Amino acid sequence: MDTLITFLTLVAIFVIISVLVIHYFNFRLKKYIIDSNRINDKELAELLKPSQFHSEFLKWGLILLFAGAGLIVIDIFEIDIADTPLPYGIETMFIAAGFLLYYLMVRNKKS
Repeated sequence: MDTLITFLTLVAIFVIISVLVIHYFNFRLKKYIIDSNRINDKELAELLKPSQFHSEFLKWGLILLFAGAGLIVIDIFEIDIADTPLPYGIETMFIAAGFLLYYLMVRNKKS
C-alpha cells in the first residue's frame, strides 16, 4: 500500500507542476502577443476571452477527490495488494467515476 500511495503522490505532484507550467507559458505567450502591437481588436478580444482553464481545475479536482475516496475504501476493507489485484480495480473504478461525473457536469453546462 505504501508504494501505491508514493506513486500516486508523485503523479499528483507531476500533474500540479504541469498545470502550473502550462498556465504560466500561456500567460507569457498572450503577454508577448499583446505587447507586439501586431494584432487587431477582434483578435485581441478573442485572445483575452476567458479560457476553459477553470474547467481543468474542476476535472482534476474531481479526479483527485474520487481517487482519494477509492484509497479510503481500499483502506477500510484492508485488502492486501500482494494477494489480489482488487485494489487496482477499485481505484480504477473510482477514478473513472470522477471522469464520468466531470463529463456529465460539462455536458449539462454547455446545454
